[in-house]
Amino acid sequence: MVFKKNQGFSLVELMIAIVILAILITVGIPSFSATLLRLKASATADALASALHFARSSAISMNAKVSLCALAANEVPKLQCDNAATDWNRGWIVIDGDDTVLKYWRMDNDESIQLLIGAIAHDEKQVRFNAQGEASLFDGAATITGTLQFESSVMGCANPQLNAGRNITVRPAGSIQVTAGQPCS
Repeated sequence: MVFKKNQGFSLVELMIAIVILAILITVGIPSFSATLLRLKASATADALASALHFARSSAISMNAKVSLCALAANEVPKLQCDNAATDWNRGWIVIDGDDTVLKYWRMDNDESIQLLIGAIAHDEKQVRFNAQGEASLFDGAATITGTLQFESSVMGCANPQLNAGRNITVRPAGSIQVTAGQPCS
């Protein structure tokens, strides 16, 4: 029997393998980045939808009004609503009629969340559910009814073809729906 000594890879085989690996990385990384952005947008929208569902079910089970509002920047000494609500991006809290915090969600700073009713932005409102689970906007004095919509997107989308946004729609009867939003900018 004659055994041939294993000599390993030749330089040409090694160079071809490196070129193939470089091509795969060049093609794969942008696609992976797009997937991560879409997952982050979905996670943000799901967290907000979860908060809305929690607020609605709490209002029904407690037979009382429960609100969802933007988290204030100054969380010390306690969590509270941002009365100006210029930034839903910090997170949000669910409070009962006595302003007791039932639950809160903190968010990263690279999400953009805007609350709309019709085509008009309403940054200064709370989403309030009554004991029947019906939704409305509340600003401390007046109640506005209509279909509410949150637009959620993840910033940092260099490619306009990426669809990393989600829309969360809250109907006056309290139903909540999450759909794909506009491509991020």
